Amino acid sequence: MTTTQFYYSDNIPDTNQTPFIISGPPSVGKSSIQEYLIKNCDCEQISLVLSAQLTLSQTHSIKYRINEILQKDKTPINHLPTQLIPQFMQIYPHTQAIFLLPYSIELLEQRMKQKGQTEKTIENNLNTGLEEIVYYNDYVKQFYSECYIVEQNNFDQIIQSIQNRFFKDSLTNNQQTTYKQIKPEI
Repeated sequence: MTTTQFYYSDNIPDTNQTPFIISGPPSVGKSSIQEYLIKNCDCEQISLVLSAQLTLSQTHSIKYRINEILQKDKTPINHLPTQLIPQFMQIYPHTQAIFLLPYSIELLEQRMKQKGQTEKTIENNLNTGLEEIVYYNDYVKQFYSECYIVEQNNFDQIIQSIQNRFFKDSLTNNQQTTYKQIKPEI
């Protein structure tokens, strides 16, 4: 019988890249932004399913996976519930985290309806979303590098702002020139 042992190290590889975390209510656009950054900015998803409280086993898995991604000279990226940010920051204090705040609850509800969610799912997700927003505002705002207001038509501006602020070294020269000319109004 062969066993495979996994090791992780508390020593992060020598790289300028740190984990990048996206938080916000359900249906605000976390997955879309994450997918875009993975495709365009040398990011790789951490891909861990986490409970409401980080366990020791999850902490070890996170460290192992993040170190694995950093060794590839990529940026580890994931979206996390707002409540887990303080625990995550204890593991990786130099994490760059952003919060996506919907312009209105009505906009969030509209996005959920466009996704074809049932009324019960929408109700549950709106409640969860409100909890995320309140928790962000009351308890963890200081852990975030930036908060972006998500409006009906500003997704591209948010992406450009994120790339310019956090992933400028990942952009090609052509992209850098283009994005310097655009001044996002967020």
